Amino acid sequence: MSAFTSLSGALLLALSLNHVSAQVPANVSPCVRNCATVKVSEGYCSNPQIFSTAYDQCLRQNCNGGDIAAGLALTPAVVCATANPPPTAPGTATPAPLPVTAGNATGTPVPAGNSTGAIPNALRAAGAGTLATLIGSPAGQSYASELQQGPHTVFAPVDSALAQLPLNSTSPADLTALLNYHTVPGTVDVARLPPTGHAIVRTALRGAPHVNLPANDSQVLVLAAQPNGVLTIIEPTRNITVSNATRADNLEIAGIPNALTIPGTIAATAAAIPELSSLIAAVNGSAPQLFQQLDQTPGLTIFAPINAALANPPPNTNLPGILVNHIVNGTVLYSTTIANVTNATSAGGSHIDFINNGTGTYARSGEKTLLIVQSDIITRNGVIHLVNGLFDPSTATPTFPLPNQNNATETAGITQVEGANLTTAAQNAQQSSALRSVSSPGSLVAVFAMLLVGAFVL
Repeated sequence: MSAFTSLSGALLLALSLNHVSAQVPANVSPCVRNCATVKVSEGYCSNPQIFSTAYDQCLRQNCNGGDIAAGLALTPAVVCATANPPPTAPGTATPAPLPVTAGNATGTPVPAGNSTGAIPNALRAAGAGTLATLIGSPAGQSYASELQQGPHTVFAPVDSALAQLPLNSTSPADLTALLNYHTVPGTVDVARLPPTGHAIVRTALRGAPHVNLPANDSQVLVLAAQPNGVLTIIEPTRNITVSNATRADNLEIAGIPNALTIPGTIAATAAAIPELSSLIAAVNGSAPQLFQQLDQTPGLTIFAPINAALANPPPNTNLPGILVNHIVNGTVLYSTTIANVTNATSAGGSHIDFINNGTGTYARSGEKTLLIVQSDIITRNGVIHLVNGLFDPSTATPTFPLPNQNNATETAGITQVEGANLTTAAQNAQQSSALRSVSSPGSLVAVFAMLLVGAFVL
């Protein structure tokens, strides 16, 4: 199930919110009025039981004893009401809402020091009101709690971006996954990123069914710092420009015009890239189960030949023997990792050397040196780099698991984000290993080997 389909319940609520107001007595304290107004505006009135829980929590977190007692005396039936504003005369402009800030009673009020309320308000100020509503929903409460644990950077899609997503699922797990993929533990500082090339940063998204990386590593984002200081998120078929970030307590909130795509399977990722259509056709024609088997392997680096490389193969080309040399299994070699290691061993047992110079990054195996024409295409279980040619076929029957002979670690290619949660960072540093032995069960990779050996001949 795509994580993009996970927003329906919360988004249907968010997008269908009409003008609402809290019906509270005029003599209640500002704290009680704030809690009532915020919870009504966040859509909790659609379920009285959920409203009671959220409203009660707000009172106890932000109000004094007397206010709590007064607030609890107000039932959902009293507080909740849908109020459509009177019609506006033709030609009369609707007043623009005031900027939302803590203590701004004419906007969405937030008691001072209330981090849980400050986050949605900051999101609304950045044009991400729908995302703010999602975080305030029951499904987003655990995510909101996680944001309180140290600094985070949230890439917040604007309302129009979320409105374009399919609305046919209410899975809280998928919603949480999508939120986590938009979140980086720590503060992303453009000035600290590499001035050229990519930066690979860990997100808060980890674990099945959305991620299958070695040692339960979390999924990554590919970033690039432009010369003018603008941050860009690199996806396989588009670049997303990040707006200026705003600060809310321990959060850096950066607006983005599109929702990010959680990396999918190898087949789904490759299908979206026109330059891989020939490779997909060749694999599907002779070994349609190959991609599925590869998806089950935690940690794959694939040097995928583009269409031109497969345009005129010699007769009787041993494509299975070639492809096995285009795969490094059991490890993920991002472009930043390749810049820090010199070689790796392919699934076919061949030696691959990496060369970086002013003309580009190259992978060399035997007599063939291939240019990496596009790097860091992220998949659910690894990374794909597009190359402009074919390696020679393997001369040895691959045996699994393959021993790797390089002690460099994947963390050499991961950009460390300032202030990232130490537990997560330490876990990633300890568990990540760029050139480790295959961690997949022997039976699985044995099937993978048989698929390659018996696949097809061009």
